[in-house]
Amino acid sequence: KYKDTIEAPKEVTKRVYEISGIEYTQEYDAKLDHYLKESEEKRKMAKSKSAKKEMHSYSIADYGLTKKLVESEFKDYIQNYC
Repeated sequence: KYKDTIEAPKEVTKRVYEISGIEYTQEYDAKLDHYLKESEEKRKMAKSKSAKKEMHSYSIADYGLTKKLVESEFKDYIQNYC
């Protein structure tokens, strides 16, 4: 789930590698640590410049959709993954 990826990115990445049969190396681990540190710093800077709690804000109305339509079309996905 997306929430898991945000809360524990390294653990999720390791699991994806394991499932895919890809070797998770120390070199990749170091690169991922570097990326995650930079990403966190960028998010902190972006949030400090904005009063918003989230970095990005989207609305289904921006795309001409309604809650009812989205829930109907994605019913199975929502039940399984949300």
